[in-house]
Amino acid sequence: MANELKGILKTGSKAKLIQLAIDSTINLKDDLLSEDEKEVIRSRANREGWDSELERATQKAKDILMIGLEAEKLLYQAMFFLQDLKESVEPTEKALSELGNIYVNDYNEETERYESTTDKPKEELEKDILNEVKRVDSLTPRRAKADGLDGLLETYLRLFRESKNAIYLLVNSKIGSYRLYKDDDVNAVKIVLLLNKNKVTDVIDIVDHLVWSIETLEEYKPEVLSEIERLDTTKKLFIHKDKLKDISKALNEISDLKLSHEDIDREGKKGEDEVFSYLYERVVSDEYLLSGIDKETKEKLKLSLDKLTEYVKYGR
Repeated sequence: MANELKGILKTGSKAKLIQLAIDSTINLKDDLLSEDEKEVIRSRANREGWDSELERATQKAKDILMIGLEAEKLLYQAMFFLQDLKESVEPTEKALSELGNIYVNDYNEETERYESTTDKPKEELEKDILNEVKRVDSLTPRRAKADGLDGLLETYLRLFRESKNAIYLLVNSKIGSYRLYKDDDVNAVKIVLLLNKNKVTDVIDIVDHLVWSIETLEEYKPEVLSEIERLDTTKKLFIHKDKLKDISKALNEISDLKLSHEDIDREGKKGEDEVFSYLYERVVSDEYLLSGIDKETKEKLKLSLDKLTEYVKYGR
């Protein structure tokens, strides 16, 4: 490494030397260059006339470092509200699934239909529903009760969009052949983006299964839903199908990796490590980071990057 560093300092291109200076400036734990080595870069920059670009690049690299830290913070904040959203929906999903198991029976795989239902006296139906209402109430977090599904979803979407905006600026902060970011910062947000993707998929699966449970009861035992509406006066069981579909759609739109059938077929033939590597890069692609972002914001982000390049290279 020492010999390689000496070689870059001696014969490296302008871009390589600026990159080395940037990496040394923003690496807070381990200074890559000694003061003498930094002076070698500054001296050559002065001789060749790119000293101002060097100074501006290292200055802006510090700003990009803060953008990376902010992006990661926003992602974790978003996932906090996503977890509350999950904990708000999952108890109802389990309750409706349990009521479906009690009242809708004998699934025929050939016809893909249920063949029988269970009839109980109204008093027993009431008891079954109220037991589930009580259980849902005990499992739903206090924060979720206060914010409601709409509030939790809106807050998650806002924070996730803001984090994607910051990550887009981070991973695209490249000036010609050098970058202003640390590879470690980008790798850190890739991991959190994949974690978020897994959590979103989990929530979507829960919401979609709840919708399926509601539709199953609608078709085979609608009196269960009617009795829920009558008994659950405080609305602890969330059975508004259209709203649930809207939640699923919103989460899908902002988290969809935009994989084509060809992508899935190709990557599916590879090993787990290769698939992970593919997804690891996919989550920082422009297509993913800009999905669910309005046109005006996209234009502002691209304009910000153009201005960044103009400033670093030319001081404008």
